[in-house]
Amino acid sequence: MAAIAVTLGTQGGNSQEKNLKKAAPSSGDDDLTTSQKKTFPEVDFLSPALSARELKQAEKYDKGLPVLSQDADVSTDLEAVIAFHWEREFEPIPVAKSDVVIIGEVVNAKALLSANKTSVFSNFEIKVLKILKNNKEAAATKDESLFVEREGGIVRYPSGHKFWSRVVGQRMPVTGAKYLFFLTNNFPIQGVSEDLYILTAYEIKNGRVSLLDDLKNQSAGVQAYKDKDESVFLNDVVQAIGRE
Repeated sequence: MAAIAVTLGTQGGNSQEKNLKKAAPSSGDDDLTTSQKKTFPEVDFLSPALSARELKQAEKYDKGLPVLSQDADVSTDLEAVIAFHWEREFEPIPVAKSDVVIIGEVVNAKALLSANKTSVFSNFEIKVLKILKNNKEAAATKDESLFVEREGGIVRYPSGHKFWSRVVGQRMPVTGAKYLFFLTNNFPIQGVSEDLYILTAYEIKNGRVSLLDDLKNQSAGVQAYKDKDESVFLNDVVQAIGRE
């Protein structure tokens, strides 16, 4: 698979280096397993028109760094590696950077093209099970659906080839799984929005938690929550929110 490296600014910030070039991914330790690759939602380049809600979400991505051509039909499978650089001080429980913190179940996932078809993002419908933090601008309601987003996804072309766009270190939530989500209104490239972006998340399964994303190069604090007991982890999150 040919690769295109796209270097942007820091995770959670809006700065970006517009450097688009054909290259191998810069992060050699970021190889995904086959099962992880299958979690990326897909969309047809010639997809139907977006709903009003989806169009509103998609318009934000017109402002980012284009990784697709409006009239392209690629002749080989391609990969765009979007290099958000996780901040060195990124905390394992980033409540201060989060506008909403919830426990929720992923009930639907789909990839969408930006309104001008120059980039792709993934949209997740989350059933809210428990609200831990909730600001008035991004209000979440228990037992109702909340739509959250992530950069990246897979675009299928009429030629049969695929364009896969992903952020280094970021993984995609899986439909049917339960997570504790840290969500923000501050998108890395697009800036502040009414929509919600997944800052990071922890899967909750069989009484244990595991970090969704690959932050192996970050502080020991991130590693401390690997396979952590669910009740201990949730208590730490609640205490961190209470200290704000």
